[in-house]
Amino acid sequence: MHCFGCRFLIAACLVAGFRTLSAAQTVGLTVDVPFQFNVGETVLPAGHYVILVPEDDAVKLLGQNEMTIKVKANHVSAPPRDGAGMVSFNCYGNRCFLSRFWSPRANIGKELLKSHLEKDIAERGDQLTTIALKAKPYELQ
Repeated sequence: MHCFGCRFLIAACLVAGFRTLSAAQTVGLTVDVPFQFNVGETVLPAGHYVILVPEDDAVKLLGQNEMTIKVKANHVSAPPRDGAGMVSFNCYGNRCFLSRFWSPRANIGKELLKSHLEKDIAERGDQLTTIALKAKPYELQ
């Protein structure tokens, strides 16, 4: 009986440890975007968004009405200087594209791969402006 209780306790600790490890492998940010923007070819409205970054090269963007978008991204070498979370957009005229972001907790930066649409607009020679917004850490649940 006593050994069964020990095994159960050890198994419970292992499960809790795997859950903690799994949560630690995902970085999250929240950001309020005051303008319409593109993620790849998809146009998104202004609003509150959650950006989740698992350890692989994928980025998951969660928005209103349970909308989810997954895109590929590369690591960014330099985090913002003040250590704050930041989300950056490349804007050409009135069209903005989610470009890169940094997490304040894990010093992780990611840059989204440019979509065909963004590449086409950039090749036309439209003026590029960068807009950076502060982001808060997202508490995984």
